[in-house]
Amino acid sequence: MGLNTRFKQSPTATAAELVITWLANEPTPGSTATIFDGDIPTVNELGQAVADLTRIVNQLIDDNASLRNAIND
Repeated sequence: MGLNTRFKQSPTATAAELVITWLANEPTPGSTATIFDGDIPTVNELGQAVADLTRIVNQLIDDNASLRNAIND
């Protein structure tokens, strides 16, 4: 049973790549982070979280596009 047996056509995507412009000191995205004090995270810790989450969001958008293409083929 393939994808095309259940779905006729996938709706048009509504999400686009998330772009954040860092004017200086862009953190390198990773998949783990440590925040030493959750009550008072540092600016660096928050910036790292933004970079990590941006990468994950964009990966999910790419995965969704791949699945959408597979359904629509």
